[in-house]
Amino acid sequence: MLVFFFPLKTYAQKDVVEIRAVDSTKAPITLIRLNQYEIKSVCSVLSRIFYNEPPPTLPSPALPWRFVKLTSEQARNFSPEKLSALGVYSQTVNIFGMRLSTTPQENVTLLDSEKDLKKVSFLREYWQQVWGIAPERIQMKYKVELARAGRCVEIVASPALMEPVVVSEIHREVQPSEIVFASTVTNPETPVQWTIAVMQRTGIGAGSKDHVVKNITTIGKVRPLVAWKMANEIASLAQIDTVPLVYQLSVRYDGGSPNRKSERGSIPVQGLLQPKTRKDRYLLLLGANDAKALTAQNKTMVERIKREKLIQSASTVTVKYFSNNAANPDAERGAQAVVKALDVGKNQLVITKNKSPEPHETFMVEGDVVGVVVTIIVETPIEKK
Repeated sequence: MLVFFFPLKTYAQKDVVEIRAVDSTKAPITLIRLNQYEIKSVCSVLSRIFYNEPPPTLPSPALPWRFVKLTSEQARNFSPEKLSALGVYSQTVNIFGMRLSTTPQENVTLLDSEKDLKKVSFLREYWQQVWGIAPERIQMKYKVELARAGRCVEIVASPALMEPVVVSEIHREVQPSEIVFASTVTNPETPVQWTIAVMQRTGIGAGSKDHVVKNITTIGKVRPLVAWKMANEIASLAQIDTVPLVYQLSVRYDGGSPNRKSERGSIPVQGLLQPKTRKDRYLLLLGANDAKALTAQNKTMVERIKREKLIQSASTVTVKYFSNNAANPDAERGAQAVVKALDVGKNQLVITKNKSPEPHETFMVEGDVVGVVVTIIVETPIEKK
């Protein structure tokens, strides 16, 4: 964690601000590191859509709000490969719609947890209107067992329609992830407003200007410690070695004291554009029976990892598991079943409960009381050429 102290120029004996830039060990701050890398995600498609919103919020036959609905015009330009991992799951009904439209020999069965079949009727009508799927290709049935899991629709389809979606995403990391600005203002007068501005230069030559990465503004006395999670603004940081991060404290008074600005501080930014590690991520959704024997869909995912020979001798494999139900006994057992199928050496393997699930992971089990998300991350050092 970085600590910054801001001095203003000494305008008067009683108006002094001192500045230091140190880390938690009181060593000088010399560099901010940015790392950019690509993650390939292999996403298993959802076979169940849960209706967990209360009826006053969502009419029974409609799709849950979290699933994206397209117009027929938007559907013509739909491309799953351009989505993020979260986008894959929020576009579940459109992925099936597109696949049905491009494989006219394939049919699908929709199972409803309620006898009125309103939910599956709506989905069939949606596919017909937006994707042009003939209604006779979509069977609708009531399945009493589904009610135990909650109000939901289950999609039963061939392996061709259940094929996982592969997407690539650019991730960025910054070190340190948080900075604490520590300042000392000796002027006894209370400021009307004070601001800590964090900036980088953009443009070239005379056309360059300050780009504000973060403004921290408040009223009253200057707080001696202000924490800034730099990772939250990582998208605003220029990943160029020659563009340092510049910071400045401004204090505005309403009384007799003149306004003050500190001299600018500067920290070099190093952009590590060549990642040292390749990351491949596989997302599996386990049901209640996967702890005993993996379903065909999840077996296919594990076999894919083996077939692609991603796990090398220098690779590290992390298996994380997450369930909406903290007391779900099948969560860890399901993850262990995946590990057993992977057949990875113990010295390469880390298996852990996912205590900070990402948005796509929580989406996968939204409303699902028995589902378990198992995320397999394979990290392999990239050899220098």
